[in-house]
Amino acid sequence: MTTNHITTACRRLGYMLMTAVLIMAAVSCSSNRNTSAPTAAVSGKAPAMRVDRLTQIAGMYSPWTSFYAPFSMKLDRPTRFSISGRATMEYGRNIHMSLRILGMEVGVVYIDSDSAFVADKFHRYVVAVPFSEISRRTSLTIADLQSLMLGRMFYPGKGAIDAAGDPTVLFSPAAEGDNLLLTPRRTPHGATWYFTVDKLDALSKLSVEADGYGDTTVTFGDVIRTVAGNAAARIDANGTLASKNFAASIDWNLGRAEWNGSRTVSKPDFSSYKHISTAALFKALKNL
Repeated sequence: MTTNHITTACRRLGYMLMTAVLIMAAVSCSSNRNTSAPTAAVSGKAPAMRVDRLTQIAGMYSPWTSFYAPFSMKLDRPTRFSISGRATMEYGRNIHMSLRILGMEVGVVYIDSDSAFVADKFHRYVVAVPFSEISRRTSLTIADLQSLMLGRMFYPGKGAIDAAGDPTVLFSPAAEGDNLLLTPRRTPHGATWYFTVDKLDALSKLSVEADGYGDTTVTFGDVIRTVAGNAAARIDANGTLASKNFAASIDWNLGRAEWNGSRTVSKPDFSSYKHISTAALFKALKNL
């Protein structure tokens, strides 16, 4: 594999990850509007049977402080490539993803409460998006993103739900056959957002319908029990961005995951990197 191929793969992965962050900013004009639930949703407090079920679902999650695991990522649309890496997270604080080809680090993704970065280490390019601005408009936190990445149900601004609180006041429930649809009572303005829980009470899907952006679906597969409760070993995302259909996936090697260990990460120094604007990022995405 040539240096050019390695750099192209790294940059395309950067587009995919960074545009996911940009979507959250673009579709979220306000964090204070109560968006309606799916058609069958029930307003007010959930019926007793659903209250019991939601409490049971929340009990499947346990707190964690740190996480480390190998992963592989694949982009199927608008172009195709795959890459592997290693991820380290400190709950509610940061996300660090080391992107590797043939064991060599070719890129870095780093997200904390200040900014989200994607860096191409070969050409020393970096794209940065202020995470504080995203959080201000959406109430989404680092803990929310971490929950999404690991296939754990979360409430905007609160991270993964758990049995310690009262999850029944957070969601509007609706039935869809044996499935349960759960809409957060506070979602971004201009977007309809709900989780789907299957008949085994495992989180199976997150659906987002955003004005002007079409639909985005995140599917959670291979849900297993870990020391921190349920987590999904596979995440698939499909939707539309910049007039392009995209399909991407991440596979976690949860068999090698380390929870609540001593691993920590520091913010990388990108001061000598050339910064690329988000406008240039979208233009490049359209040319894929």
